[in-house]
Amino acid sequence: MPPAAAAVSIVVCLGSVVVAALPTAWLVAARFLADVPLVRAGFVWCAEVFGLEHGIHPVLGIAALVLTIVGGMRAARCVRAWRAARLTTPGPVLLAVDDRVFACTLPGGGGRIVMSTGLDSLLDRHERAVVLAHERAHARFRHDRYLLLGDLAVALVPMLSPLSRRLRFCLERWADEEAVGACGDRRFVAETLGKVAATGMVPSGLLGFGALGVPGRVAALLGPSPSRLAMPGRMWTTAAVGAAVAFSVYQLHHLGMVVASVCAH
Repeated sequence: MPPAAAAVSIVVCLGSVVVAALPTAWLVAARFLADVPLVRAGFVWCAEVFGLEHGIHPVLGIAALVLTIVGGMRAARCVRAWRAARLTTPGPVLLAVDDRVFACTLPGGGGRIVMSTGLDSLLDRHERAVVLAHERAHARFRHDRYLLLGDLAVALVPMLSPLSRRLRFCLERWADEEAVGACGDRRFVAETLGKVAATGMVPSGLLGFGALGVPGRVAALLGPSPSRLAMPGRMWTTAAVGAAVAFSVYQLHHLGMVVASVCAH
């Protein structure tokens, strides 16, 4: 798939799974607490509202409770880190005095790019233009929002980690293709990426030119430009994403019935 379409599809699937799975974990945790002696007084009504006559197995109940509590803490930490790094005011490239080789785009509407002095001294003028085109693509398309959604999904539902890693790869591929559009030479972008990645690093939690999946990205850049999916591919992709959304809506339908019962209670 073209990287942009792949990234959007993955975000939709991540959101659908979280919306479907998380409320279920909350309900299971609440029903489990209704059987715990020390706190059951505050949750005993859950058994009546949820229509569950039998208790939750302790293993399942504890797992749901841990997922709920730890997931909430991890999600709050993700949001705090995103806000701490966010810059909303536009400005020139920030040059960090650091011998390490890195470039990254800070979250926020400012589109601020940070480049280390180590990277600046490593590249010539044309290579530096490739790196900056890549980073500007991250800023222009607000890839930090995609990244935040992926990190929140993993924080709340850890089993989604492989899908979130794939999202990061697609975002880097998306920016790579934008860099190709800016400089017009796929091989030169691939060579610059290999040069930076050989000694580079990217600060944790951010997107950057030398980030993950470098061998796959170089291989893609050395190949033909990604084109639109053929009709069978578009149909299968639409069906897969549509199924995820449909099951999520179906799950929310049940949750809506529970919420209505709670309000009535």
